[in-house]
Amino acid sequence: MRSLSGSLKGSIVGRYKSGPFPAASRVGSCVIAIPWESNPAAIASYRPPQPRATPADAPATSKHRPLLMHFAGALDVCCTGQHIRCAMGPLAAETAGESDVLMRYIIPPNRSLWKPCTRRAVQLMHEKQGKLSLEKVTAVGRARQALLRAGGGSSANDTTAMLARRGPGGRHGAKHLAMGAERQLNEELAATQKRAATVLADANSIKENWRYVATSLFEQTAYEMASSVFCLMPAGDNGIRSLMYSAIAAGCLPVILCDSLTPRSLPFSSIVPWESFWIKLSTRIAQRDPLSVLRSLRAINGSEVRRRQRIMAHHRADLVYGLRDSRVGDNFVLEAAATRCAKLESASA
Repeated sequence: MRSLSGSLKGSIVGRYKSGPFPAASRVGSCVIAIPWESNPAAIASYRPPQPRATPADAPATSKHRPLLMHFAGALDVCCTGQHIRCAMGPLAAETAGESDVLMRYIIPPNRSLWKPCTRRAVQLMHEKQGKLSLEKVTAVGRARQALLRAGGGSSANDTTAMLARRGPGGRHGAKHLAMGAERQLNEELAATQKRAATVLADANSIKENWRYVATSLFEQTAYEMASSVFCLMPAGDNGIRSLMYSAIAAGCLPVILCDSLTPRSLPFSSIVPWESFWIKLSTRIAQRDPLSVLRSLRAINGSEVRRRQRIMAHHRADLVYGLRDSRVGDNFVLEAAATRCAKLESASA
């Protein structure tokens, strides 16, 4: 069914909001949810779970997945995820001193484009860094870089480092870091770009359809997710983030922050046991206490993390188009056979 998987990949129809819409607004009378296409660089960056022989008391992080928690995305969205996305800004500020956490939110270079949640996040980060010593900020940045390099790569564009260089006052905030630290970050950025080129070369055979897309950010995000145990998936304009499928492709456990999202609204729910590998946290609690997200994830022991990683690894081919053994095409046929769609086809024949 690999050929069918390839055809499906090019025929995804998105709907701005999910919900029980009437047939007239569903494109057709038969609707089967299928995955969004994963970032090809996430497939190339994939790292399998730790071996079953790993001691039960071993930590969730490892040499190849040194980061515990990752987030990338915008803070100012509408609709379903408006409030939980905004809460990612305070969470980024609160975790600025954590070397195993990488929160990289989008900051438009033009300050006039900053919306309320972005402005608040930048201010909170600046205040947080004002409470940390210069040595602490630099040490966290270096520790984070060392962890990523140990896993095979680097990411110099995390929000903490960038704001330390720029500050809320703009590009001239470099005084917030010593010249030596600034030079080191620039060197690490060059190294990141070099490693990104390597990831791109590895992914060339599966990214033909992405050749018109600016790839540097895709590659960086893919590598970061492949280096992380948990990837935060707060709702955006709707409950499902397309980035979730790239996280699965990279082997990063999705952390769902959308109270209304259920497995039944996701692709192939009769085949894929979503609740067996995702982590779903209360959106209301996270909005009231953003740091509770990190506390909840740190409380999950390594043995449970590895169990979920193995389940997700087993079902990765059920959701990722670009794998040689992809079962997306098979699942589409099975889902159609189990729904009203197959009955309609039989009736029309």
